[in-house]
This record gives sequence, C-alpha cells and structure tokens, in this order.
Amino acid sequence: MYGSGNLLVVGANAKDKSVHLLVVSESGNVDREMRLFDEDYNLSPHAKEDQPLSIALEFKAGALTSMRIIPYGQNLLLFPTATKQPVIEVNEHGIVHVYVLQIPKGFVLETLLSTSGHRWKVSTLGAKVETNTYKDSETHSYAMEYGPIFEFDPADGAVLRRIDRPEGPPWAMLTCEHDGEYAAFTTDAKDGSLELLKASVPK
Repeated sequence: MYGSGNLLVVGANAKDKSVHLLVVSESGNVDREMRLFDEDYNLSPHAKEDQPLSIALEFKAGALTSMRIIPYGQNLLLFPTATKQPVIEVNEHGIVHVYVLQIPKGFVLETLLSTSGHRWKVSTLGAKVETNTYKDSETHSYAMEYGPIFEFDPADGAVLRRIDRPEGPPWAMLTCEHDGEYAAFTTDAKDGSLELLKASVPK
C-alpha cells in the first residue's frame, strides 16, 4: 500500500505471462496500469535461467508466485524471491529504478533484511543437489537451503560483503537486520512454540 492508501497489485497476463502492475484505489477502482516491458520477469530471454523454481510451477508465473512488495521510502520495491531477477522500485506513476544485483553463482534472492545508506543486506537461498543410486541408475533431487547474507551496493549491484550463517536450527528464518543485529524466528523441536533468535555481526 502507498501512503495515499492506493494499493499496488501485481499480476500476470493469462496468455503470455507478461507482468502487469495495477494501482488500485481504496474504492476498488483501477487508477493506473503499468507494464515492466524490458524488465519483465517472465518475458526476458533469461527468464527460465534466472527463475529456477518457475519450471516446477504448473502455471509458470515465475517470479510472481513468490513476489514480495517492500516499502522503500515513499515508493515500493518488487523483490522477486527465489530468483536472480532485478529488484524494481515503483511509485504510483511508474518505474523509478531497476536494481540489478550481482548475485554470486549458485544463489538466488530470499529476502531483503534491511536498507541503510548505500548498503542492502540480502538473505539468499542456495540449490542443494542430492544424487540417489538405485540398481545402477542415478536420480537427482533438488532442494533449496539457506545461503549466505550478502551486502550489496544498490547503485551498481556490487557485492560489498559476504556473511556466512553459523550452524544452527535448520529452519531458523531470518526476518530483519538493524545496526548489526539480526533477528530470526524458529520453532522449538519439542513443543513447536515460536522462538526468537538474535545475533550480532561485527561491522
């Protein structure tokens, strides 16, 4: 939602899967429609390569199936999780900026933890390949596991720092970072209660 109360709605054309952005008023009327054109997640030449999980999805909406919309000042960021696609900043009138992050090979975006100054702290996912052998034949299965945290310079997308996660609860989900302190949620293995974990990383 924008400060005005208008909503940004993200959807895909049923025929060609092209991305459409709708600005919808509080009364439910469509005030404006925007297209991503050259930055379209699903029509780009590298769509399948940059969206590894989209192949497994029945309706193949790609980045839209796990899109996060994140407040960024007065604007909003389209943050396409589980992909290597660009992060796009939009306001109520159109696209403001496209951020092409130089994500290292083997990783995809998971979540944006914080934006402070000229640094974005981003959690990533990595592909885990398991090989199974049965009667002289091999099968491969793919799964996603948490990867490192990268600090990016959004101006040029360069990696400024890599922070590897310590060993810990496998399902601890990082949610945010503030002034070097990271917060994550997990569940207790015995009773399933929600647990908040905190850790500080030296600057």
